[in-house]
Amino acid sequence: MPVGPIGRVWRNENRISSDGQTIEVPITNLIADAAGRLSELIGKLVKVNGAAKLNGIFTCGPFQKGREVTADCFDQVQLYHSLNSVQEYLSVLEIDVPQAIASQHNGKPHPIVAHANATDDLNAWYSPQGDDLTFGTNGTMSKGEDKWHLASCGDVTIHEGGHMTLDHINPKFARSWAGEGRAVHEGFSDVLPALYYDDPEVSEDFNPNVGRPAGKTDGLRNVDNTLTLSEVGSEEHSRGQVYSGFFWALKKRLPLTSRQAADTNLRLLFAHAFLYKTQRPKPADFVAAVVAGAEALAAAGKLAVDLNTLKTIINEEAKKRGLIEAAAKPVAAQEVFASVKEVERRFGPDGRIRFVLEQKNRHLGIERRLYQQQYKTDRFGYVNVTGHGIVEHRFPAKKAPLISTIDAKQIHPGKVDETLRIDVATALRLAMADAQSTLTGSREQKVKLEASLKAGVLKTKADLEKLSDVQMGHKMMQTAVAVLGFMGSHTIPPELVIMPDSDALHYKFKVGLGIYYINAKTGKARFERDVFVN
Repeated sequence: MPVGPIGRVWRNENRISSDGQTIEVPITNLIADAAGRLSELIGKLVKVNGAAKLNGIFTCGPFQKGREVTADCFDQVQLYHSLNSVQEYLSVLEIDVPQAIASQHNGKPHPIVAHANATDDLNAWYSPQGDDLTFGTNGTMSKGEDKWHLASCGDVTIHEGGHMTLDHINPKFARSWAGEGRAVHEGFSDVLPALYYDDPEVSEDFNPNVGRPAGKTDGLRNVDNTLTLSEVGSEEHSRGQVYSGFFWALKKRLPLTSRQAADTNLRLLFAHAFLYKTQRPKPADFVAAVVAGAEALAAAGKLAVDLNTLKTIINEEAKKRGLIEAAAKPVAAQEVFASVKEVERRFGPDGRIRFVLEQKNRHLGIERRLYQQQYKTDRFGYVNVTGHGIVEHRFPAKKAPLISTIDAKQIHPGKVDETLRIDVATALRLAMADAQSTLTGSREQKVKLEASLKAGVLKTKADLEKLSDVQMGHKMMQTAVAVLGFMGSHTIPPELVIMPDSDALHYKFKVGLGIYYINAKTGKARFERDVFVN
């Protein structure tokens, strides 16, 4: 019997993979409003909003009248169904996404908030600061220039949900100093929908909606690849294909049915995410986390293949892709400490170093805790040491915790320059000046590229990726200017931090889709993205 109202969605993950055909499915986990009605897409696991009020009607036709562009009401239902159904499926595999994303919300599960058709850009993103997902339309809806609503593609929506989930498990992977963090993010978020749908092509809808030929074997990216680190550049989406391809290669080599192999890799994908010993991973740290995930699954009796066979496959694929060398040095091991206080005494015998618990979560019976490192300054008390901390794992069979100090930093007395030549008001003005200048440049690029797209000049994937990147850069600076303006008119206490590559203190300003760091001695501005795109 259905456990919710009926909704209309694509037969598969998107229009192209479904040949434009839809099916009717129960819309589950909805929460009734004050009148007891299931009128909007507000649920236990997902909360979706869009331009249209649905008023309990979830069987919208897929297209706008007279167009092959999806309708807002259909987009909302498809978006809700994708994000809700993947969480339901993962729960059957004993992967608790709501609990994972509760780690930064005082341990309270909360729905994934998603905004359908909320921007004109050829973009979709997850914002850690907003803790929400946003999906674009590739053109202005109000003018009838919209070409593709990204909320209508299950690959795209689950990709962004993957970013959200991994960010709540490993919240420091987003930073520029986090090694392979952002590339691992992209690999994780590409292979998650691929494994869920058991289809390696990521977003078949991409091409026809940007003026390129449609095809079920030609999407935005493909996880069925043999790419190595030496064959990709530093750009995170390109580099992420090595990590997504790694997991798909494991799936293909397992002596199981395709569905069983996909499920085994979904379990491994999430298990590995909890078992990093560092928040600044190198390729070998990724491999070590995958091996640790396999061992944890085997110990919990949840591995469908022989552990040694799987470890051999992991090692072979890692070598093929250049993730480890034939004679790779072992990743630094975790150590047994009596307590976090013992670690503090090792790194700060003078009492200046402490590690503050930021989050904790559990998976496969293993508790993992992340601690932020702080340093006690003479003038300003304890400040965060950006990019540094410790990782603690508590395993069921071990009495003492294993604590990794890979990310801990020794700071010698007198090393930190506590000079403040820049006050808070000046720091805000400097950040605003930088944001406004960058915004002007990005606006010019955006207008030029969007005109080229409209004229049909932009056709290659590289062209379209550049457009997406420029649009996101413009959106980040728009948001930064707005947030900095608000900060300038309100009394908001600043945060002083120590940066990974500087002895001077810096002001830290969170500006929506990024973070500004202003050197408190020199006034130099530094902007860090705090958003995951497409």
